[in-house]
Amino acid sequence: MRNLVYTIDPCPYCDAVKRLLRDLDVAFEERKVLSPEEALELKDRYGWRTFPMVILNGRFVGGYDQTRELADSGKLLEILGRKGQEPSGP
Repeated sequence: MRNLVYTIDPCPYCDAVKRLLRDLDVAFEERKVLSPEEALELKDRYGWRTFPMVILNGRFVGGYDQTRELADSGKLLEILGRKGQEPSGP
């Protein structure tokens, strides 16, 4: 799967980004970061210092705020190759 969300506990922004992606019918794999060493390695890899860390379609997009901005602008669906599609709501 090319959609990943790295999370820590507790983390309200992690919870919020997972809820946002689910609401948009975006399948993703959650990877909980359990050790400080793993967190440092991810921070170095992506150049990002906070959690969540969101990778969509293999592309690092940032955290919750950046993912929300992409969703609001319609660019998130473009990244996922779903341009012009609306999520299937309840």
